[in-house]
Amino acid sequence: MESVGTLAAGMAHDFNNLLMGIKGNTSLLLMEMTSDHPHYKRLESIEKQVASSASLIKQILGYARQGRNEVKTMNLNELIGETADVMGRTRRDITIHMALAADLRDIEADVGQIEQVLLNLLINAGDAMPQGGDLFLKTANVDHLAL
Repeated sequence: MESVGTLAAGMAHDFNNLLMGIKGNTSLLLMEMTSDHPHYKRLESIEKQVASSASLIKQILGYARQGRNEVKTMNLNELIGETADVMGRTRRDITIHMALAADLRDIEADVGQIEQVLLNLLINAGDAMPQGGDLFLKTANVDHLAL
């Protein structure tokens, strides 16, 4: 079973690299044209499909690493910023507002799992706003007793 996971991880990485090439070229084309260009919406659709495919790849990688979490100290604000940046490039019709606590404490977590959760939340938020809109992201330190 472990060899299947290793094979899946290798294939997922290769496929993800191909997707990033498609995403990069699509983004470049979008930057060179106005939103009234006849192919603009199609290119935006390609970007969305690439983002969905990348999400699926992350799930495959999660399966491949099953039982092998890579827990480390991380700054959640950085990961939120990076993930929101990807969302901002793929969904230009959504304005992302971030209120990230400057004093946010680091957390111990598996970066891949947290990234997957954030990506799923952002994709779901985007799906809930088909006409675009405003997305608010906020971080804060919370006392566990306050929960």
